[in-house]
Amino acid sequence: MKKEIIKQNFSRHATLYDRYSDVQRHIASLLLERLNGFSPEAILDIGCGTGWYTNKLSEKYPRSSIQAIDISSNMIECAKEVCNVNNIEFIVGDAEKAVFDRYYDLITSNATLHWFSDLPAALLKFSSILNNEGLFICSIFGPDTYSELSVVLEKFLGEESHISSRNFMTKEEVQENLEKSFSNVTLDHVIYRENYSSLLELLKKIKYTGTRGLGINNAFALSRGEIVEMEKIYIATFGKITATNEIFICRGNAIKGS
Repeated sequence: MKKEIIKQNFSRHATLYDRYSDVQRHIASLLLERLNGFSPEAILDIGCGTGWYTNKLSEKYPRSSIQAIDISSNMIECAKEVCNVNNIEFIVGDAEKAVFDRYYDLITSNATLHWFSDLPAALLKFSSILNNEGLFICSIFGPDTYSELSVVLEKFLGEESHISSRNFMTKEEVQENLEKSFSNVTLDHVIYRENYSSLLELLKKIKYTGTRGLGINNAFALSRGEIVEMEKIYIATFGKITATNEIFICRGNAIKGS
């Protein structure tokens, strides 16, 4: 992944993100449900974005100390407005490169890690800063995300045309790398589908949530006429403008003694 492009995508439309990020909020709710019965004191939220999930963590754990990191300064500014509480420290930085000088009881991330340049190395890094009784839990998008759009793009622009989600790790790859870094690993496979009134509406969703990645062959630029023609192919192929979100809910414990 060319992370600078990813960063620019999220930064450019940070103020619009929350309007279009209902899928990310839905996934965050799944993570929060899986934290019931767990009481961490020190929390690290990786890729906090505009802070919706971070704020929910603060509400769930008002006595915890939370550090929240995101590569986009624009996203962090939005998060500070959402999270007007004293137990959150926001950090602008790349979590893959950042040096964390403490240990955490909970390390968590919502809809972020699929953008990492070297996810296996990042997981090992997070494992090394997790307390012995600590928990790692995250959500990661899988390669079937927006699979319908990918099919339509190939039909319209040719076999070499695809979107960034095609390059995301498979369930088996994610599971394998989790097991190298954590114990008691579980991975839940979730499919979440949404329907749209038009292809343009779907493309706006992708644009304003930053999930376009590197775009179509690094250039997500389509004319109105092309979008109309693609919409015809989309409906002829799938019957409606529908979009699949493939999500892996990942959970693991610290490897004791590591």
